[in-house]
Amino acid sequence: MLSVEHKEIFKNSIKNIISASPRLHAVYGSYALSKQHRALFKKIGNSTVKQSLLDRWAVTQQIRQRKEKKRSKVCHVIGSGWSLNESLKEISPQDFVIGFNYAAISDLEFDAYFFEFGGQKVEEISNNHLDLAREKVRNQTDLVYFKNIWEGKNDTDFISSHWMGLARPVMDHLYVALDKRHLNQTLASCLNDRSEYIPQICSTVVTAVILAYQAGFERIVIHGLDFGGQYFYECMEADIDPRFLPPPKPVSGFYGKTNKADVHPTAGATVGMRDIVPVLHDLLDQKGVEMMCGYEHSPSSAYLPVYRKN
Repeated sequence: MLSVEHKEIFKNSIKNIISASPRLHAVYGSYALSKQHRALFKKIGNSTVKQSLLDRWAVTQQIRQRKEKKRSKVCHVIGSGWSLNESLKEISPQDFVIGFNYAAISDLEFDAYFFEFGGQKVEEISNNHLDLAREKVRNQTDLVYFKNIWEGKNDTDFISSHWMGLARPVMDHLYVALDKRHLNQTLASCLNDRSEYIPQICSTVVTAVILAYQAGFERIVIHGLDFGGQYFYECMEADIDPRFLPPPKPVSGFYGKTNKADVHPTAGATVGMRDIVPVLHDLLDQKGVEMMCGYEHSPSSAYLPVYRKN
């Protein structure tokens, strides 16, 4: 029987073999998506979650209809980094705004919103988000979605009991990128994904950007994408209702207290946001879509042009 150390060595060896071949990487990616599909439908069974499930087509159409109603060409994607506090002033009332998780603490007006924490394993975070959904987001928009149902941290009973009526569950799947060499092809597949599933990779920021592109926005501005440092709500001058804030040391390990030197998990990954952002920008640029950052001193400005409200 292999030891934990030898299992890890074997796992890394297999990963290196797959990464060395574009063909093997593509096959492995297809297998991973298929596995997620099976896991999702095994998990939801015949629950109320399954009965309310929205596919990518429905979500994209709802966003597109709201976009056309507002006559907006600009979509703002609200991340959680410290620079959001500096870039809020660049968002016009007529612009479309997509938020997720703790973004509602900012008191922005949202047009679409995503939650993704719903289970006993992440109960502290789930309860924060339930309060935000009930007291802030629900009063702003009916385009509220719950994603990542297939993830181990979420459970169907919790979602059925607490999230139904607040958010619509959606079908999504996570693309695999084992090596930076395959990012261009993987992100191109995400942008061109016409399956039932909302494509994801690394961060919900990317999910929102892809949906904004598929819904027809010509300019997509990302706020609070700083690759690390403090969360925006840790730097806010205004008082925040403690019910909306995660504890300093959550049992789940998500959203603990941060400091200025911290690297965000999505930036510290083998293939992280620093790798993804410039490639995604270039792919969108080829399609005539501008991808920008909201603040000139955000670290993401090293990869993206800075947006200025006209």
